[in-house]
Amino acid sequence: MKHPKPAGALLLLLVACGDGKRAAPVLRDAEVAQPKVVAPDAAAGFVGVIAAAESVDVAPRFQGVIAAIRVRPGDKVTTGQVIAEMDQKSMLEELRAADAALGAAQAAKRQAEVDVEDARRKAALEADAAAKGISSQSVADEARLAAKRAEAAAQRAGSMVAAESSHVQTARDHLTDNVLKATFDGTVAMRFRDPGATVAQGAPIVRIVGRGGPRLRFAVP
Repeated sequence: MKHPKPAGALLLLLVACGDGKRAAPVLRDAEVAQPKVVAPDAAAGFVGVIAAAESVDVAPRFQGVIAAIRVRPGDKVTTGQVIAEMDQKSMLEELRAADAALGAAQAAKRQAEVDVEDARRKAALEADAAAKGISSQSVADEARLAAKRAEAAAQRAGSMVAAESSHVQTARDHLTDNVLKATFDGTVAMRFRDPGATVAQGAPIVRIVGRGGPRLRFAVP
């Protein structure tokens, strides 16, 4: 005589053999909140980069157009050797514009100084007239304020002259610094620009690497 199987056992058997898939384990809240720290694999090694011990990017100190580049990749260079030259045409135009602006500022300053002398003279006349009772005190006060306004305008004109003088000096420095030279003995590794290209201030034109041994750079996780 066969005995019937319990209903609970039959249900467990159906779940286990139903679709052949295993149920995903349920993680407790403590297991979800606590991330697992995996130790680094020592056998994986490190990624490194071999770089030159000494390198420099030759770049202009101002924006301009490259007139000529005197070296090519692979060339040996020495300290002080000319690497590139910047176009002087735009620099000369900059200098002429700065000189013109300086001349206008100086003329405005001279006019302001004349206005100050005239305003002071009128203020003195009005003050004397007010003291003698010929003119009112309000007129004398207005003349005195006009003299102060003329003095302030003269100070602004002087500041403009100083600013334009600085622009002229900057333009002259650009003419002096239009030749770019090597700062140490080495080899031309790369050339980033060609003659005729417009480069911004600090944009590299040529990269020079030193003749010393290479260095290995790597990061440790």
